[in-house]
Amino acid sequence: MGREDGDKLLNALLPFAQQVLAKYGAFHPFGAYMNASGEIVLLGAYDGQEYPKGKALVEMMVGALRKDAPGYSAVGICYDVLVIPPNQTKKTDAVEVDVEYADGEGVAVYLPYKKGWFRKIQYGQIFASPADSKIFKNSPKNG
Repeated sequence: MGREDGDKLLNALLPFAQQVLAKYGAFHPFGAYMNASGEIVLLGAYDGQEYPKGKALVEMMVGALRKDAPGYSAVGICYDVLVIPPNQTKKTDAVEVDVEYADGEGVAVYLPYKKGWFRKIQYGQIFASPADSKIFKNSPKNG
């Protein structure tokens, strides 16, 4: 197990974000967790609004995941951000997937993109950076 769980989550979340982005030109935050049986369970959040704020949906997912964190080996949350890729100076749109492991280690994975004509999406070079623990650091398991 271990870091392979994060890879599995990333391989579930990132392609789904790309599919929705290609079809609709945008997506709401969504996530997934790996349960004790090694199954990936997808999840979303809804606040009752027709045009929900992404940050509020992410916070809802973090809160929900935190409650049951001791039962997970890894969690991931995917959302749309603006980021400055390495060796560049301008912000660009990107799909961000935050993956966090039960030991509290986290990584943020970014896939920059640009929208073109007819919803054609051009993707840049994927990159990652360490991320702070949001789920497991405050879970009952890790206090």
